[in-house]
Amino acid sequence: MDLGDGSDATILFMKGPVDERRPPPEHAFAARLRARARSDTLLSVPAARPRSQLFALSLAACGAEGGTWLSAGAGSSSSAATAATTTEAHTTDTTDAGAQTSATSATDLTTEAPPRWDLAEGPEPAPVGPAWCTAKKVDFVFILGRGEYMAKYQAALLKSLPGFIDAITTVFEGFDYHIIVVPNDGGYWGASKCITKAACPNDFGCIPTEDPLYPCWANGSSLVTACDGALGAGVVFPAGKGASNRPCPMPAGRRYLKAGDPDLKEVFQCIAQVGAYNQLPHVPAMTMIDMLDPSITELNGAGGCNEGFIRQDALLFFAQISTGGDVSPYNPYFWYQKVMFAKDWDPKAVFALGINYGHPDDNSSYCPTAWLLPVQEFIDYFPHSLVIPLCQADYTAGFWQAAKAALALCEPDPPE
Repeated sequence: MDLGDGSDATILFMKGPVDERRPPPEHAFAARLRARARSDTLLSVPAARPRSQLFALSLAACGAEGGTWLSAGAGSSSSAATAATTTEAHTTDTTDAGAQTSATSATDLTTEAPPRWDLAEGPEPAPVGPAWCTAKKVDFVFILGRGEYMAKYQAALLKSLPGFIDAITTVFEGFDYHIIVVPNDGGYWGASKCITKAACPNDFGCIPTEDPLYPCWANGSSLVTACDGALGAGVVFPAGKGASNRPCPMPAGRRYLKAGDPDLKEVFQCIAQVGAYNQLPHVPAMTMIDMLDPSITELNGAGGCNEGFIRQDALLFFAQISTGGDVSPYNPYFWYQKVMFAKDWDPKAVFALGINYGHPDDNSSYCPTAWLLPVQEFIDYFPHSLVIPLCQADYTAGFWQAAKAALALCEPDPPE
């Protein structure tokens, strides 16, 4: 695909034979993905230059146009000294008073202090860290895979959830944090494997054969809204095989949690138990992009599903927990660009955590892969990120490591 800058972008797909990590390519949802693929204007956007570089460039430009003011320091003294030497040599061989006067005047120029363009006085400015450190705000996004391939990892995930909250509340004590859970697919609420309609009268008539606790009675009720099937909307009522299968006690009017909410750990465990059962295409990158896009008003605008969740002056800490497959439109570099654009290209405003198959470059004995999976490549683009293997009994230690690394971004940069 031509990017408009002479280079090409390749849309990544899973390699190898079709298996449980890659959803059926002909699913009807694929058409929806193509329709949802929005502007590709960022494909040709270069990495943003630091403001210090832009300032230096502007000075260079002014010097080129304005002549000598950029070199008014040492350069002007050198010019004056040259002029003085020339004039003194001339007066050695003449008694002309005018020439002597000229020599004296020229010599005096070398004793004058050169002009100073740096008028600032006092101590050096104090180092400044990222804005979110001063604001003490963090937005935590948990993007969870819920395909059948995740069934074998549900025990480890559920075991880790209390530790995730312990890490957040301890490492970011005193911070104003938001926490949201979203599935890495979308477009419906409920389960995909059902038995006969007679088993569930008065609604769509399905109960997953593997999970008789599935709340088919909720379909069509006020407990299930359009947000429950919207891509990128926070989960409040997980339903399906292995899910909580009940409305979680969320704060009224919110699909995310805040610091200070009652029973934070218990409610988080309820919304994060999304189960593992569906066959829809998995689009974690598209999910993340939609959550950051203010133009999707039904999601992020006034009255939207996630209204008030994303804050521009907060650190974006997102964790993608899946095997690593992704059929989002375009490619991992484009996904990275979209996220960074939403955070003003500030590398210290985003921390990315991937909990998926072992990275092929780390020689991990945990569910290794032979090639870099799309989500792994996406995570790797972020300068502040961590990937830990999915095939472990507990992810708590890795999450603590990520939380501490994210807080370390508050260390101020030296003044420019």
